[in-house]
Amino acid sequence: MNNQEENSAFSFPPSALPKDEVLVRVEGVSKKFCKSLKRSLLYGAKDVWTELSGGGKHDELREGEFWAVKDISFELKRGECLGLIGHNGAGKSTLLKMLNELIKPDQGRIEMRGRIGALIELGAGFNPIL
Repeated sequence: MNNQEENSAFSFPPSALPKDEVLVRVEGVSKKFCKSLKRSLLYGAKDVWTELSGGGKHDELREGEFWAVKDISFELKRGECLGLIGHNGAGKSTLLKMLNELIKPDQGRIEMRGRIGALIELGAGFNPIL
């Protein structure tokens, strides 16, 4: 066994892995934020209380809120890649943070098998010429 095979995360040959296996499934994911810190703290406290008391989530926008990400759905199978391209403020980093479980979506669900390497650092993977 060569050095590369010894360091492999696989306990069986990669060719034996199912190619059509869905590893990441994102269904109807949305995330909202509030422009006002004071309102954001108030809404956050209300949302925590509602969630702890068994109430439903507040899915509509309240005063000062906006959708950073709205109704995103996709699947990634083994061996597939996804590139996120968009203007500043388009929701790319917000989506990555939800995929890495740094923030929770307000709507929808994310299913992951395995883990995703985070590329959320400022400037990581960004080409200023594009």
